This record gives sequence, structure tokens and C-alpha cells, in this order.
Amino acid sequence: MGTPRATPLSLHRIVDLVAELHRRVHVVRSLHALPFALTGVLWASGGLPSTGTLALVVFIVIFGRGLATSLLRFFRAPADVANPESPAEARTSQAVPRPVWAAFAFHAAAFLIFLSYQLNELSGHLSWFVCVGLVVHAAIRRFTGLTHFLVGLGLAGAPIGGWVATRGALTGDAWPIALFGAATLFWAAGLDMVYSLLAPVDAPEHGFQRPPWLTPSWVIRLAQAAQITSLLLFGMALGSYLAKPVAVATTATVAILLVASRISLGSEHAPTIRRRFFWLQFGVGPALLAGTVIHLALL
Repeated sequence: MGTPRATPLSLHRIVDLVAELHRRVHVVRSLHALPFALTGVLWASGGLPSTGTLALVVFIVIFGRGLATSLLRFFRAPADVANPESPAEARTSQAVPRPVWAAFAFHAAAFLIFLSYQLNELSGHLSWFVCVGLVVHAAIRRFTGLTHFLVGLGLAGAPIGGWVATRGALTGDAWPIALFGAATLFWAAGLDMVYSLLAPVDAPEHGFQRPPWLTPSWVIRLAQAAQITSLLLFGMALGSYLAKPVAVATTATVAILLVASRISLGSEHAPTIRRRFFWLQFGVGPALLAGTVIHLALL
């Protein structure tokens, strides 16, 4: 008898798909959102929270990243073909079938919601809105620049969600973390504006649809405005919670990272987006978390 042909659902095929999913979802990139969530947890607890809360928050962030990425691939959002962070992604854009992405998104959403309810009731209820927001973002991403602010809104939910995960409520004393969330929104929106320049504008199936006046130079200017706004809001939020010397030092560190990342782009008329830009930008979250840890250590 000859060797039976492998079916689409063979063990070998499943292993290949899981490996490809893991590579494409970029689990490590979940760490970029994690510092914001942990900052919210620490601000709410005023110290070291329970191990269970920390573990749940980490897994929720990872599943949130998995859901966001799988939805983007399902809806075939613009491919970041020139992205120095993941240059192989576009070369294998069809490696995972859409039904697999749909199944992965369903399971990621299910785990996200389930784990959120393990924290507290409000976290569980809010997780449904997170899932709906991610679906809307993925579905309309290629057709409107407003999705840059949806990205920001999603990441803004990380510190606020961290607060709710610990307190189980948003009371009057939550306004500093709300301000921190607003700052995160503008920072992430500005970053995503620059990120969008990596998608090809001449390929309808991959590019963003922008009005003629929205040239790369205008995208850079709008991104700058968004991140300057974020810096002001970060300064206000940190000043309302951290000790003054720590707040000033942390705000200054964030400012240095943002300015250095802008310089790395070069001219606004012909920006060059390199790996250095992303590393500097993704240093913002750890810098904010480090400031919080230093503040709590000095108490």
C-alpha cells in the first residue's frame, strides 16, 4: 500500500499552521503593550499586586495581541511590506488561510473574555467592548485614517484596564490613570501614523486609501502633533501620581526618546523609517513603568 496523502487537517499541517501563526502574531510584541497595563496595575494597587493578578494581566495582553493580529490578517489589512521589524511577513501573506485566522481570532477572544472575568466582573464586561473594537478596527483599517486613533484607544485601554483589573471599579480617584490613558492614546496614534507609511500606497489590496493632500510630510506633521500632545498629557499624569523628582525625570526620559525617534526619521519630505525608530518609540512604555517602580520603591 502506498503512503496515504496528507489531508489539510493532518498533524503535520496543523503543526505548520501553529508555527506560522506564532511567527505572524509576534507574541514578543505583546510586551510593547504590557508596560502600560502593568503601570495601571501598580498605580491602582500602590505596591506589588498579587501574583494571580499579574499573571492574568500578562495573558490577557498576549491574547489581545493575538486577537488583533489575527483579525488584521483575516480582513487583509495593509501589509507592512517594508517594515524592518517583520520583513518576512508580506512574503508569506497567504501562508495561513483565512478560515484559520478566523478560528484563531475566535479562540483568542474566548480566552481574553474568560480570563477577564477571572479578574472581576467589570473587567469581564469591558472585554466584550475590547473585542468589538478590535473587529471594527481591523475591518475599516485600510479605508480611513481614523483607525490610527482606534489603535491609540486600544492601547489606552491597557493602563485603564490594569487599574480596573486591580480595583474592580473606576471611581473618582482614577482620574490620573484616565489622563495616562489619554496620553497613551495620542502616543500610539502618532506611532501608527508613521507606521502606516510603510504600507504601499500604489497597491489597492495592501495600501491605505489617503486623500491626495495627505502626503508623507503631512503624516509626519500630524504624528508629531499627536506625540507632543501625548508628552504633555504624560507629564500631567505622572505629576499627579509620582513624586515630583521622579515625575520630572520620567517625563524627560520620554521626551528624549520621542525627540530621538523623530530625528531618526530624517526629513519629513522623505522620511526613512528604520529599526531604530521603533526601538526608541517602544522604549516609552518601559520608561514609564520604570518611573512608577522607582516611585513605589522610594515610598
